[in-house]
Amino acid sequence: MALVNFKKESQDKLKVLIGEVNTEEDLRRLRFTDTFVEKNYYKVTHIIESTDSEGDPQTEYKAIQVNPDGTEVENGVVFDSDQTYTSDVDSPLYLPNLKLNADLFSGSVELGKAYKVEEINPDDFNVEDPIYYIIPKGGGGGASIFRIKCLQDSTISYDGSNSNFSLIDNDDLVIESNVTVTQRKFTTANFYENEILYAQSDEVGYDLSPFLAGIGGTSA
Repeated sequence: MALVNFKKESQDKLKVLIGEVNTEEDLRRLRFTDTFVEKNYYKVTHIIESTDSEGDPQTEYKAIQVNPDGTEVENGVVFDSDQTYTSDVDSPLYLPNLKLNADLFSGSVELGKAYKVEEINPDDFNVEDPIYYIIPKGGGGGASIFRIKCLQDSTISYDGSNSNFSLIDNDDLVIESNVTVTQRKFTTANFYENEILYAQSDEVGYDLSPFLAGIGGTSA
């Protein structure tokens, strides 16, 4: 198959598909292609909450390329908008704008977990730079749910945290003591000793908010 009649971008994609990678420089160039990006896994290292120019909330993720066994790929692809591009083949290749399409996926993204990523090219949606979206495993199902036990009566204010809790399994056996929990639903929320709660993991520890309904041990 001759490649001379294809555009450079198409040549890069074809070379990835047929395995024509001869040098580290070739591999580095091919890492820019969506074919390469989308076939690998990336472990989330940071979750950054901010606001855009109009004051609307937005979330950005940093992630590193990992092998299927979880080990980091040396000088692999790293999603980090704060880093600048370098052509040095002995350094990681930094890509920007890693996000989650919240309109499509209902599941949340967890720190330390690896995900596939999809690249959206500028030509697709008339945007200035490529945008990379995390694809939660299973197409956006719910995030993992954890059982939490309150160790003593506690009150947590909005966006506050407390470590008077333990992570327990389905048989009520303690997996980890004094884990940090947060709540972002009520002005104050009251929890009582031995109360069993549910939570999702977040960048702080465990977020109780999705499961608080203003009944039982909680109050607005």
